[in-house]
Amino acid sequence: MIILQELFIHTAHAAAEGGNSPDIATMFGLNLKLFIAQLINFGIVFLVLWKWVFTPVTRALQARTKKIEDSLQAAETVTKEKEEFKKWKTANMAEARKEAAEIVEKSRGEAEVVRQELLAKAKTEQEKLLADGHTRLEQEQAQLLASARGQLAELVVSATEKILREKITDKKDVELAKEALSAIQ
Repeated sequence: MIILQELFIHTAHAAAEGGNSPDIATMFGLNLKLFIAQLINFGIVFLVLWKWVFTPVTRALQARTKKIEDSLQAAETVTKEKEEFKKWKTANMAEARKEAAEIVEKSRGEAEVVRQELLAKAKTEQEKLLADGHTRLEQEQAQLLASARGQLAELVVSATEKILREKITDKKDVELAKEALSAIQ
């Protein structure tokens, strides 16, 4: 805006000074030496900015862009690996569950076989114990019977001895029989 004001001021001075047509540089208020000096200053500033500002900033931006692209690729790779791992885990978990189920079923079958064997052994031992018990009972019964027969024979012999020693009467016969019965019981 200041430049426009100066341009108007120079134009007005030029018109007031003379009626001849001013050249374009003067008309716009341009000084050729000053313009060239400004162009050189602009060139120097541009070169300084290009060398020490634009180039490092451009390199930093390119490096940052490359770093971001690498990070995106790494994230994509990690995502793919994660998906592959999930698939692998799912497949292996299914296989592991299947194997575990087979092991459990096999263990149940083996446990049932062992249970049946134990039951058969227990039944055999029970039958053996019962047979041994019956045998012992029969032996004890036979021994008791033999013992009772022996005692009965002794009683009969002793009763017969008493009877023979004494004269047997009907009354005496009944008394001896009662005594023999009471001795047995």
